[in-house]
Amino acid sequence: MPPLAHPTGRAIECAVDRELTVSNVSQRRIDSTQTPHASAARVPQTSVGFIVACAVLPLAMACATFAPKPLPPQVALEGIRFTRLSPLDTRLAFTLAIRNPNGYELQLSAFEATVDVEGSRLLAGALAAPVDLPAGAETTVEMEARTDYLSIASAIDRFIRLRTVHYEIAGNATVQDGLRLPFARRGEIPTAGLLGGTP
Repeated sequence: MPPLAHPTGRAIECAVDRELTVSNVSQRRIDSTQTPHASAARVPQTSVGFIVACAVLPLAMACATFAPKPLPPQVALEGIRFTRLSPLDTRLAFTLAIRNPNGYELQLSAFEATVDVEGSRLLAGALAAPVDLPAGAETTVEMEARTDYLSIASAIDRFIRLRTVHYEIAGNATVQDGLRLPFARRGEIPTAGLLGGTP
């Protein structure tokens, strides 16, 4: 019997290379088979995050859009008094009761109003400084305005003999971050309480 041939080093290297090649090919086939499943497993996580974002964003926008607007202040005329009376410089100060109907404080940064008495424009003015209006409470403020001597004298002559006079007050209140709230009110007040003394 002929002697067995021993494999040479070159033959061993070739055999090892073939084994490695077969192993790599098999591994690539396994990876290619498993990759779609791994991707499929990640898709639901991405979809859930997207769905949650789509659901939360409109709700947040809706809350910002439908935030309740403050109710305008309720304003009433309490009286008018002369602070200066002369043909060249006539000034009136009118006292207002301003009630905040909201359940939270209003920062009144600006306030402009006109007052008509018995159909005649008596005065127009604005607050000199900001005022805080407590929730559900009434605050008394005073506004001074310059008016025409002849006009005010004529108006007073027409309603001085009345027991009560009718008035209308209207204007704009600027609150919080620049929000303008228009207001208007009609009422009546005793003539004796409407006008105070002269300085």
